[in-house]
Amino acid sequence: MAENNYLINFARKFAKEHNSVIKIYENYTNDKNLTCFDIEVKVNLPSSYKAKSETDKGVKDIEKVTLEFPKEFPYKAPTVFLRDDFNRNFPHINPIKDKFNPCIFEGSVDELLQQQLWMDGILDQLIDWLETSASNSLINPEQGWEPMRVDDNNGFIIYNREDIVSKHIKNKEFTSNISYTKSNSIILARVIENKPLQGFNDSVMLCFNSDDISNDYLPYNIGNFTELEAFAKMNNINNFKASVNQNYIKLKELNISLLFISLFIKRPYNLIGTNSDIEILNFTLELKAHKKKENEVHQNSKVNILAGLDMANTEILKQFSGSKLTMNKNQIIMQIGCGSLGSKIALHLARNGNDNFKLIDKKNFVPNNNARHALFSALSLNSKVKLLQKAMHEIGLKKVNPIAKNIFNIEDFETSENDIIIDSTASLSVNNYLTKKDLRGRLVHTSLYNNGTVAFVGIEGKNRTVKIIDILSLMYQRCTEDDEIAKRITNTHATYESIGQGCGSFTTVSSDATISISSAGMANLVQNKIDNGFSDNGEFLLGIMDDNSLGMSWKSTTIHPLSVRHIKGIQSEDWEIRIFQNVLDEIKIESEKWNELETGGILIGHISIPTQTIVIIGQIEAPEDSERGKCKFYSGIKGLSERLKLIEKSSAGMITQLGTWHSHPNSSSSPSSIDINSKSKMYEDRNEMPTICLICGKDGYSVY
Repeated sequence: MAENNYLINFARKFAKEHNSVIKIYENYTNDKNLTCFDIEVKVNLPSSYKAKSETDKGVKDIEKVTLEFPKEFPYKAPTVFLRDDFNRNFPHINPIKDKFNPCIFEGSVDELLQQQLWMDGILDQLIDWLETSASNSLINPEQGWEPMRVDDNNGFIIYNREDIVSKHIKNKEFTSNISYTKSNSIILARVIENKPLQGFNDSVMLCFNSDDISNDYLPYNIGNFTELEAFAKMNNINNFKASVNQNYIKLKELNISLLFISLFIKRPYNLIGTNSDIEILNFTLELKAHKKKENEVHQNSKVNILAGLDMANTEILKQFSGSKLTMNKNQIIMQIGCGSLGSKIALHLARNGNDNFKLIDKKNFVPNNNARHALFSALSLNSKVKLLQKAMHEIGLKKVNPIAKNIFNIEDFETSENDIIIDSTASLSVNNYLTKKDLRGRLVHTSLYNNGTVAFVGIEGKNRTVKIIDILSLMYQRCTEDDEIAKRITNTHATYESIGQGCGSFTTVSSDATISISSAGMANLVQNKIDNGFSDNGEFLLGIMDDNSLGMSWKSTTIHPLSVRHIKGIQSEDWEIRIFQNVLDEIKIESEKWNELETGGILIGHISIPTQTIVIIGQIEAPEDSERGKCKFYSGIKGLSERLKLIEKSSAGMITQLGTWHSHPNSSSSPSSIDINSKSKMYEDRNEMPTICLICGKDGYSVY
């Protein structure tokens, strides 16, 4: 207590030395047993009022102010009170009944006190508020109407503001249904459209509209029915008391004891942050019968003030997440795989205000999913997509389509060019299916490796000029160049984890926090694309967890459109050959280096038999025992086998030899009979594995 007294006296010192404080009074203890002292402050009035020493709205050039110090001081700031007869027809005031406590700071005054200026910060804000009041400029019409403050309230009512304004102003409906509960005397209520909320009490809300514009801020010190009626009249609502009494008998028949009242007050311009000039003030009225007039409400029936809160919706989500744009009605986010990674990405994007989701996952939510999934449930055996849909609806989304199927079994799998398809299944079979599928929109592949400490994101190029199979091939090619990356990616660390007697699954053990770090970055990346648009190119992003597991370091690579050819296989099957541009550039440089001599090298890349796709990711120089001539090239073998084995090992077999390339410096790129025979021999030597050859000639290149 002695320390508190010392600090209050220290606060007195700050007040005494402040430029605007002209008098300070002695400390005293008020009826709440709190220490206070009063000060007189000099207010710089506009020049037109200086002679009178008071403005038209009653702000004086010298104002007496009370500072009330809480027991928690200095961790909580002193409360500032103005004189009891100070004009309360101003914005930024708290609607209390006895003392006038202005809202002098847009934020926490407690936090303001902790800053360097300490008490000077509070006194500066007080003087600024008084002088702004004196100039009658607490509100800026260009910014919008400042809603009346309801910090000191008795609870909250939640509704969709736009919907109820339309319902009660445009459609002129008088009532809405309410579900409510009380917790420690605090009323918690929600406007409902259909069935009441389970475990809540039922009531109704009567809605009253002002007949004319109400320009003034009026004291909001309402405690009973008579005071609420007077307040309604001052705001141009004249039918309030009569309407409540007319409905009183019906309300009693419905066993309603707590009536909700909303006043829809028309202001001279739109409220800040809205497109409406309607301010909604909310109250509850405890229905108590009049002593002499049994069919009327008692004039002293208690009134409580409620703060109105907007129901969760995509606009609020967008506002508080800071998203520039969200998905429009012609776009869909298709989340394929709603497990630990996919559920988090989807919910991050939903919380940004994006709507219109398709959620695809055939699996059910089981107890062990609580360890890492974005959602949790002790008892639910619902499908993951149903659980995710419910959560998205709860936060305000309306267009969520759960599809509890394997993606291979979805017959109407269609996408538009504006859609974003996110694959978080970590399944090669799904990846191959999507590679082969005729997709429109942008496919984004997300996966984790090495117990979640390595994250991979691949974004396809516009019109699939870069496909996810290309980006995966590039990732595995990086493994052949970096041993550390290879160790992290090619070792899956998958173990069989039991989830019950006789059942379990192979999975990588990783904490929820670790997966959350990756998923948050991935969701931010996708949101950035929604806000700013996708590049025409493909993108390859690899994230590595730092040593302290605090975050990830990401490296991004742009992938330009690949060159694509189609050829027939041995059985006349169709093969798609996809070639990275840097490979063609390297081949051209190597060909020109040997001038008139034919030269060549070894093609390496990825072979996907399920999709009948070959991705040429690189080329390695011909072995040193190769032979070059004007009309022929013979590729040697010295050291080649060892080098290819190393490439295959470091990439877990995903990158391998595909065949060879050679140049025709003096002719076209068409293969000769010798070239065709050489390929046939190579095909046999490779145990009839898919084999590709490329010729670089005067007219470009060809594959066969």
